[in-house]
Parts: sequence; structure tokens; C-alpha cells
Amino acid sequence: MPNNQLFIITGEKGQGKTGLLIEILEILQNKNISLSGFYAKGFWKNSKRSAFDLVNIKTHKSIPLCKSEKAKEWEKELGFYFNPEAMKAGNQILNSKNINTSDLVIIDEIGKLELYEKIWHDAISKLISETNIPMLWVVRKTFVEEIINYWGMIDVTIFEVGKDDAKNISEKIISLNK
Repeated sequence: MPNNQLFIITGEKGQGKTGLLIEILEILQNKNISLSGFYAKGFWKNSKRSAFDLVNIKTHKSIPLCKSEKAKEWEKELGFYFNPEAMKAGNQILNSKNINTSDLVIIDEIGKLELYEKIWHDAISKLISETNIPMLWVVRKTFVEEIINYWGMIDVTIFEVGKDDAKNISEKIISLNK
């Protein structure tokens, strides 16, 4: 059984999960918490989510992750075209030898594709089985229970957009991460 401490930020589609995550990251970084992982910065077009960039939390470098418009040689999954280079970069971040020196690993967003054993699935499974680093995942509300059960996570704290604020979430992560 996994013994990783898991924190989940959840909410509905487009509700501001990543925005809340970014606020939390700023607070944790100001408290000198060592962070690894990535988040997906979203872009809107005509009131619809049109693209995401993958942002490395350590380096702040970003790479186009996926977009709704067709892109040659990008892989289509669930209505988006995924950049193979970004998927490779995300997996490299999660599989980095330096990840063991982190206080917290962040993965935004885990959902249906990971449950279908795609995108970040293998890297997440490896992190869970080979480390006990605390993790912070962003998961849409409809997938939270299924994802917790899928990976057999036990020590889980769930925060919800609109109910929990960045300051309180950060304080809870720091207190449970000691």
C-alpha cells in the first residue's frame, strides 16, 4: 500500500483549480518548501478552453502541452491534440533523479487519461511505488474518488476550490509535511 501523503485540489471544470494551485505554490516557495513537478496553464478562446502549456515548477519554463486545434504529429486524446515533446518533458520532470530531494511533488492535472494508462500514468505509478514523497495533485471533482482508489492512496487530504483558500491549504500542507 502506498504511504505517500497526498493532497488533492479539486473542483469542477474551469472553476479555477490551477489558479488556486499557483497561489499555493507562491506561498510554499516563499516558505522555502522545495517543490518539483508541473502545472498546466490554460488558455481560452471564444469562451472555451483552447490550449494548455506545461510549466515546470522548478525552472518556470513552459512548453505547449495540448490544444483543441489540430496539430500535425500531435496525438489526439479526448478532444485535444497533445504535444509529444511536452509529454516527454512532463515525464522527465516526474522521473528526475532530483525529485527525491523535493518536499512536495505537484501534478496538474490527473484525470481520465491517466486512468486509461496514458500521459503521466507510468511516472505517477513509479513515484508512488518507489518513493514516499508527499504529492499535491489537481483532480477534477468527478474523478477524485476513482483516482484515489485506482492508486490505492490512503493518506489523502482533499481541498476544494471555493471552500478552501490558498493560505489555509498551504498551512495545512506545511503542518502535515513535517
